[in-house]
Order: sequence, then C-alpha cells, then structure tokens
Amino acid sequence: MDFTSLRFRIESTILQITQRQGEINRESSELIALMERELHDCLSEQIYPLFEEFISIMAEEQYSLCISRYFFLHLIDTLAPLNTNVSKKILTCAIEKLNPRTVSFGEPLIELRKYLAKLLKEEGNFSSAANVLQNMPLESNQKHISSEFKMDIYLQIAELYLDDKLSTKAETYISRAGHLLCEISQPTLLVRYQKCSAGMLDFKRRFLDSARKYLYLSFNSSVDPGDQIFSLRRGIVCAILASAGLQRSRILTSFYKDERSLRIPEFIVLEKMYLDRIIHANELEDFAATLLSHQKGPSLDGTTILERAIIEHNLLAVSKIYKNISFNELGKLLGILPIKAEKIASHMISEQRMIGSIDQIDSKLEFHGSNSLDCWDEHISSICREVNVVLEMVRKNYSQWFTQSFDLQIVD
Repeated sequence: MDFTSLRFRIESTILQITQRQGEINRESSELIALMERELHDCLSEQIYPLFEEFISIMAEEQYSLCISRYFFLHLIDTLAPLNTNVSKKILTCAIEKLNPRTVSFGEPLIELRKYLAKLLKEEGNFSSAANVLQNMPLESNQKHISSEFKMDIYLQIAELYLDDKLSTKAETYISRAGHLLCEISQPTLLVRYQKCSAGMLDFKRRFLDSARKYLYLSFNSSVDPGDQIFSLRRGIVCAILASAGLQRSRILTSFYKDERSLRIPEFIVLEKMYLDRIIHANELEDFAATLLSHQKGPSLDGTTILERAIIEHNLLAVSKIYKNISFNELGKLLGILPIKAEKIASHMISEQRMIGSIDQIDSKLEFHGSNSLDCWDEHISSICREVNVVLEMVRKNYSQWFTQSFDLQIVD
C-alpha cells in the first residue's frame, strides 16, 4: 500500500469537507466512507497500518476539531468485522494519539476506552479492562458528564476488579460511586451499587455486613427474581461464615423465617445454626462445595473460615446444654485440642459474643445463662444512659433554652 498517496487522498477529502461548509456530520461521513473503501481493497496484514495512518493524520492539530471528533467517534463502527486483536491494537493506537489532547477529544476518548474495555472484558482480562476505564477523562472533558454516567463507569470498574478478586482496588471506586448516591435516582444504578458493596464486604471477610446487604437485595423489587434468590443464597452463606454471636443470630433469624430459604440447598446448615444444634464436619461437605475461593481461605489461627465459624457456633450450642464443661471434654465435642478450645472461648467472651468465664485452676468453662429479665433491664439502662448523654449535649450547646425549659417544668 502506498501511504503517500493514501495521505493525499485523506487530506483531499478533508479539504473538500472544509470547503463545502455544509452540515458537518453529513459531510464528515465521507471520511468514514473513504476508510471503508480503503479497507475493502487492502490485504489483512495491511489493515492495522491503514488504520494507524488514518488515526495519525486525524490526530494532527492542523485539521478541524469538528471533523476529527466525528472521525474518532465513528471509528468504532468500522471495527465490528475485524479480528479482536487487531481491533484492540487500533483502539490502543487511537487512545495513545488522543491522550495528549484530552480536553479537545474528551468524548471520543470516552467512547474508545469503553469499547476497548468491552473487548478486554469479553476475553476475561478484567483488570486490564478496569485500567482502561479508570483513565477515562470524566472530569477534564469539555462536555458536561452526568452523575449517572460517572457512577456507571465507577461501578463498571469496581465490578471488573471484583471479578478479578481485587477487592481493595474495587473499594476505591465503590467509594467514589457512593459520593454520587444523593444525585442518583435510577434504581438499576442503586442496585448495582448495593451488589458491589455486598461483594466487596464479602471479599474483605466482613461477612455480617455483607449478609445484611444481600438480605436487602433479596427483597428489593428493582432486582430480578433470579438475582433476588442469588442474593438470598449469598447472604445465607455470609451469615453462616460470620462470627458467632447475638448479631449473627439476628441475621440468621431473618433468613430462616424467609419462606424462600426452604427451597435452597444452604437451608440445611442454616436451620441447624438457627436452632443452635451442634454441626458435625461430615454434614458440611455439600455446603463447603458452594463456597467461593476467597471464602475457603484460612483464618488467623490456621483453620479455614468455615471451620472457625462452625467451631464458634458449636461452642454457643454447647452453652445451651451445659452449665460448665472441662476443656478436655469441650475439645472432644468440638473436634479440636483443649488449649485451642480455651483460646476460642476466651476470645468470644472478651468480645461479648458469649456470656461465661474461664476457671483456669480447674481448667473448665463456666457458662452464665442470660436471664430474659436481666437482659430487659440492661436494655432499659442502656437507653436511659443514651438519653442522659443527649440531654447533656443539649445543655452544653443550648444552655439558655435548656435552663428556661427546665425551670418551666419545675413550676408545672
């Protein structure tokens, strides 16, 4: 291919478009038509050099911005019949040429990056696709970009990083999307944000928080019925993997009382946990097979996340049966060493996830059953303390009003 004559034909077409002074979109379409004719006549190995020449010429500053913008906005339309690898090379070339002129070519750069990210995602290159999108000129573009569009891009980046199990990077863009929530009214974007948040919390092993978000999604009318069931299942898994205690018991209750839970495989384990029954390792094989790779990792003490969750659950189940138990006997029941049983029990007691005390002299664990009236009294005392704190804050910030109101109550 003679690139000298090609440059001449391109420049001649641009000159003709400029001289006509007609409707810019209609006239500029001649450039795309010229490129399609050249593409039809060239050999397969000449396709990329042909596009590279077009791109290099159209990125030069001497030509009309309106014509150049039109060309790059419609460049994507000519890539459909091409090989994916060639398309990626062409898009990368166009992005590199336009990057120094981001202010002038903000909109074409956005479209080119979106299409390149789409191709990379289809190949499974999630991180590469996210990197392409995160360099998108969302702030430096001359054209106003809506909050909905920005949030959509931020969520796409977060979803791609989560697909590649990079939760820390995903969290950055979920946070950016969160700053736009007050400006968003589209239900689909809000649902996607909740899904990303739940997935990120799941990856970070904040299972209790993740379970709450999945529970919300399972009832959200904007979510497809199939996705609602998926969210319900993921929420139950996260609730089962969460640290045992009162907070987890509450979320387990919500899932257990949901009639839809009866029809999903995880219900067997959910029911045993809700009913405070001891769960044996051989009952977990089917459940363990449903776990994602990050949910199978080790906890701080070397056991897997599931093993730790089951040990803690069984310890609470034992507390419903025994008033006290030796650590040797407890270790046998839990299937672990006595010293490990003691460490886990002390950890749960210190975090107030279990009520009890350890007698190290006799090497036994004492369970202190919670009286319902005592719990009720403690709740009332807690509320009264909170009210006192609020009153003290009001007195400090609005002393004059507080004094007048207090005096009126005394007079009454």
